[in-house]
Amino acid sequence: MGDKILVEEIEGCTNSEACNFNPESTIDDGTCAFEEDICGICGGAGVEADDCCDEGETTDDCGVCGGDNSSCINFADEILPIFIDNCIGCHGGSGGLFLNTYENVMAGGGSGAVIEPGNHSNSYLWQRVDNGSMPPGSNPDLLTEQVNLIKQWINEGAQNN
Repeated sequence: MGDKILVEEIEGCTNSEACNFNPESTIDDGTCAFEEDICGICGGAGVEADDCCDEGETTDDCGVCGGDNSSCINFADEILPIFIDNCIGCHGGSGGLFLNTYENVMAGGGSGAVIEPGNHSNSYLWQRVDNGSMPPGSNPDLLTEQVNLIKQWINEGAQNN
């Protein structure tokens, strides 16, 4: 009679496309997860940035655990100068859009809001500067660093700080 070789069965996620794939698993236990939560945890339940902080810590307006907002992009010092140097020649009123103060930027123009705080990809202003359609014509495009700064400011909640 032949000896049987016993193979140890290991339960876990056997789908190699899952973020919690275990190559040593031999039996799929149904725990495969395919998305990370806001905290970057595979299959995690974090629904707010504060969920990512240590116990008792919360995030500041910029998403920094235990932060004091000092790392936030400053509208008056960093964003407004971009608009003044590159935009208000036309957007001192074109289409009803004024980019000369925080209040005017957030009010939007004749077509509505141009900033969606916390979401750069849905912010019309960022879409236009990112795709190069603003500033128009022979006006030079914004520098990549300027576009990225506007993106970060919007993602931080477009604060007037």
